[in-house]
Amino acid sequence: MDSTAVTDISRQLMSLERPRKPKMLVVDDEPDNLDLLYRT
Repeated sequence: MDSTAVTDISRQLMSLERPRKPKMLVVDDEPDNLDLLYRT
């Protein structure tokens, strides 16, 4: 997986989380989501 795909997915996750939850949760979730991407 190239870095462009990772950046795009991260951007989508952030835009999905931002309206519903505080920024703090986005920061908390991001490493877990990236970790899952790198594992697969």
